Amino acid sequence: MDKQTILDMIAEGGVPYSQVRDSITAGDFMFLHDEPEYTLYGAQIAAVQAFTGPFAHVALIDKFGGRVWVEESVVPYVRLSPLSNVVPKGFFLLQLGIEMSEAERDIALKYVSLGEYSKPGAVAAGLNWINENSGDDDDGRWWCAKFSSIVRRGVVDCGPAYVPTAMADYMTKRYGKKLIYVRMD
Repeated sequence: MDKQTILDMIAEGGVPYSQVRDSITAGDFMFLHDEPEYTLYGAQIAAVQAFTGPFAHVALIDKFGGRVWVEESVVPYVRLSPLSNVVPKGFFLLQLGIEMSEAERDIALKYVSLGEYSKPGAVAAGLNWINENSGDDDDGRWWCAKFSSIVRRGVVDCGPAYVPTAMADYMTKRYGKKLIYVRMD
């Protein structure tokens, strides 16, 4: 997946969130692409995307209590947040049709507010030094792609890399699905 394809999908306008909200399943994946601003955080996002491709973030989508939630590893910890609070403009949705099990949900929720983020791990994964087969898990700390991959492990094949763009590429091919750009209403 290249940056121009992502930018073209955004420019085409995608589909409104209200149109896909009810079809979102617990266990779907959300990918984020940012056009970095000229800030320190923007420089970090630009660096991530320079090494790993157009997606700087991946998260799991969950549904309960009548809301759509995001379970994600971000600085400083794993968090659970309403999707509408996390995504101001839009996101890329990958719907595999493989619902998250209670066991997977338990894995994700046990790390909320506890699972420490690892910037070194994220960088090492971006350089392909850490992947699911490397045996190095950075002392149990998390970053977005590793967290999403491990929660769904055994049920969904997210691919060998702990990198958002590599995961999106792998899963769209493996499952024959397309990413959908969803704009927030």
